[in-house]
Amino acid sequence: MTLSSHLAPLLSQWPVIVWVEDRLTRAYLQDIWQADNPLIQILVAGGNETVAGVVHDLRGLGHANVFGFTDRDFRSTNRDKWLNLNSEIEVFRPQALEIENFLLDWDALAGCTENQSRQQRSGEELCRRAETVAQSMVWWMACRRILSHVRELLISAYPHHPRQGRVTTLEEAFEYITAPGWYSAFPDHSRDIQDRNFLELKLKETHGELIYFLTNGLWVREFSGKEIFRQVRGYLFNTRYGNDEAMDIDLAKSVARWQIANNRQPEELTGNRDRFVYF
Repeated sequence: MTLSSHLAPLLSQWPVIVWVEDRLTRAYLQDIWQADNPLIQILVAGGNETVAGVVHDLRGLGHANVFGFTDRDFRSTNRDKWLNLNSEIEVFRPQALEIENFLLDWDALAGCTENQSRQQRSGEELCRRAETVAQSMVWWMACRRILSHVRELLISAYPHHPRQGRVTTLEEAFEYITAPGWYSAFPDHSRDIQDRNFLELKLKETHGELIYFLTNGLWVREFSGKEIFRQVRGYLFNTRYGNDEAMDIDLAKSVARWQIANNRQPEELTGNRDRFVYF
């Protein structure tokens, strides 16, 4: 990886660099983290795979002050290792499905300036609206989770491209491609996903779990915060003055300001920041 002329100075000037997926994540975390610790620089890389690749490459070049923070999506969280300084985590994945789940804070949405200067919706009203949206997406969420599960089955152990010089003969190429792991498991996994009964069972099991989340209030963490937040934002603003991203960022920053002013920053995010403090 070759460092660009504008990136190289940042890596040396800032004690901690955190790469994230999008501008909303950057804007929100800048407010939540930098209010107490202005030593963290947050940069946008793109999707979670791009974040992971950039962070891995930069750390491989000796930049141990570089980390990533991405949505969990349908992967496992690694939060239990965040404060373990020996864990060697490169990319942090929270318990919440997406960064926008941290914005589903009804008191903050009700009390933030963006709401108080417009419709003055109550927290109860916003929560009911959001829950209605969540109820409408159960099968959609089930479909997404199974798609992610199938993708993980097929490519989780898929080998990276070998370094130049690692493969120099037909036999080495064949052995590299068919290395134990994904190749030997592929026939069983591909057979499973071609079985309608297998897929229907997985979908029904996932649907049941999502219904449980709905009835126990866990949907705020486990359902798509991105989609719910955008629906709530449209209801709260009730007007359009810019593109979706710009309006989402404005509301996210307004929520962050309320959370900071009321000492209500998400504990999961302040714990993550503390890892960087002790880096």
